[in-house]
Amino acid sequence: MQVIDLLFRQELNLRLHVIGDLARPIRWVHASDSRDPAPYLNGEEVVLSTGAWFNGKESVTRFVAGLMKANVAALGFGVHDDMPTVPMELNPAAPQPCSITSTGGPTPCPPQSAPHPP
Repeated sequence: MQVIDLLFRQELNLRLHVIGDLARPIRWVHASDSRDPAPYLNGEEVVLSTGAWFNGKESVTRFVAGLMKANVAALGFGVHDDMPTVPMELNPAAPQPCSITSTGGPTPCPPQSAPHPP
């Protein structure tokens, strides 16, 4: 499965927020709101987060730098009542990897509903 395949899963209600490499393979899906999940990643994951680590631009830069170092395929940001939109600071911080964003109400794509790659 590639990042582009995940975007076409209409039942997930995902919206492309930052364009990265859509042909990146997805090996796994990992949910984390840790400030630095990189030590727990092996590469080619889609990292799902609700942004509990968010505390302004510096936190976004640090979080995304860790994901890039870990070679993740994409970042899925779940919007919810406390954070109804993707932080605008995420755009300049994440030219890569591509960021796949949930749209709609409170966390419309819980981690357990994300398809696992074969």
